[in-house]
Amino acid sequence: MPPVRIRPMAARDVHEEHRVATPLELFFDLCFVVAVAQAASTLHHALAEDHLKVAIIGYPTAFFAIWWAWMNFTWFSSAYDNDDLIYRLGVLVQIVGVLILAAGVPRALLLDDFAVVTLGYLMIWLLHAPVRRSGDVAHRLALPVAAVAVLLAGALGAPVLVMGLIVAAPVVLLVISPPPPLAALPD
Repeated sequence: MPPVRIRPMAARDVHEEHRVATPLELFFDLCFVVAVAQAASTLHHALAEDHLKVAIIGYPTAFFAIWWAWMNFTWFSSAYDNDDLIYRLGVLVQIVGVLILAAGVPRALLLDDFAVVTLGYLMIWLLHAPVRRSGDVAHRLALPVAAVAVLLAGALGAPVLVMGLIVAAPVVLLVISPPPPLAALPD
């Protein structure tokens, strides 16, 4: 068996015309489809039972949280082409986090019980920084800090709107801080 190699994070070649998604990336995407389906199913039931708070505030907040987690990792995996052991293990643990988040969406939206969603979201965000292993301090800390804030807000029983604002916090931090430098690419 060859030794396990841990590769440094390097940007993908911008001149590469087409890169096929790996089976792990496709499975990762499918797990997010499950989470969105859970949120959509809850929206359907909320509308049928005339729960407008869930329909107007809860569903968009849940969808944004799910989409934001997916979009961040998808952008990252498209920008950096690292497929070493640490990366794969991190993605597998994040998949478990996404499925935990999906399992908790109905309970969070209908009963304002964010314990399961918070645990899943925490797994996704806390593991996102070590998988990245690149960038400046602000970019490496934005997501774990948001994960801890979501965990505390969930433990304190914060309302759906507050949870949405906490999830949006890393967006603001990442937008106002300069992007991390990309590795030098060959000509």
